[in-house]
This record gives sequence, structure tokens and C-alpha cells, in this order.
Amino acid sequence: MRTLASFIVLLSICGTGSGTERTHVPPPLTDNSPTSSPVGYIDFCKHFPDECVARGAEGLVVLTEQTWKDLEEVNAIVNYFISFEMDLTLYGRDELWMLPETAGDCEDFVLLKRKYLIGRGWPTGALLVTVVLDEFDSGHAVLLARTTSGDFVLDNKNNSLRRWYETVYRFQKRQSFGDPNQWVDFNDTRSRTQDTGSH
Repeated sequence: MRTLASFIVLLSICGTGSGTERTHVPPPLTDNSPTSSPVGYIDFCKHFPDECVARGAEGLVVLTEQTWKDLEEVNAIVNYFISFEMDLTLYGRDELWMLPETAGDCEDFVLLKRKYLIGRGWPTGALLVTVVLDEFDSGHAVLLARTTSGDFVLDNKNNSLRRWYETVYRFQKRQSFGDPNQWVDFNDTRSRTQDTGSH
């Protein structure tokens, strides 16, 4: 059984160090133009309208020891306590975005991490639900955390926090930082060989 005590041990083993030690600040992931919202997100907002309201400032979050700890802990906690299951297995239908209690798919991981970080004082404009194509060119969702030291990806596939360009993902679209109910697309022209360098 996964318990809080066992998770505390896990944190002590797999901590990745402070992101504030990185001095080079890369360019942010820039958007291109407005695009459609995912159907699953639209339905989610109908059922959980409070989760789709803009909160806090639109600017970047200053990356400090505490805000880095927020990202590490929330990413690891959700990844540890929530089991991955496809919507079809859990609910008998596809593209049902939910706040998971014990299991969910990639969008559900993202929504729960976003909720926890907002609870720690992060603004919605710095926590963007983002749709990507993964290394197999399959649809995937991650949480993009916008900070003064770069845009970091929180992913259910691992506990490592990586800047967007350090991933193998092809970025498709994300929430607008000004309005969580507006979405924008990307013009991600990187090659796969550029993406897969050492992290």
C-alpha cells in the first residue's frame, strides 16, 4: 500500500537537487496563434468550473529554493500516489478529464498537479496544461511551469523536472497564460536529434 510515510522515504531517495543552481536561462516556449480547446478540457470545465478560473498574476514565477521544492514535491507525490489507467478502462469512454483520486491518465495527472500547485500559491498563468506528441508520436499531456529560470515540464512518465527543450516531445498547444480557457498552438520546428541530447 502506498502511504505518506513510504512517500517521504521516496523523496529522500530520489530528490533531484535545486533547479536554482542552473544559471543559464533558455528562451521560453513561444506560442503561435489561438486554437481550439481540447474537448476533454471543455467538458472538465463544465463539471469543475472553479478549476478553470484565472487566479493570480500572469507573470513568471521566480524560481527559488521553495518554488523549486513545490514543483519537485507535487510532481513526485502525484506520480507516486496515482496509478496510470486509460479513460476507457476507468470510465468506459475516451477523453474524460478528471481530478483523480487513485488512478487516471496523463491529463488527469496534469490537472491534479495544477490544483496542488495553485493550492501552494502558484498563479494559473504559470501552470499551463499542454498537449504534446511523445517519442512515439502519440498524444500526451504535461504541465508546463513558467519560471524566471525557464519553462519546466512536469510529466507523469518520470519525476525529473526538465525544461521544455530537454524533452523529446513535440509541443502542439497549451492554455494561454492570460486566460486558462483560451488555447494557443506552437510552431515547434526542432528535430528529434536536437531533443534527445544529454539532460
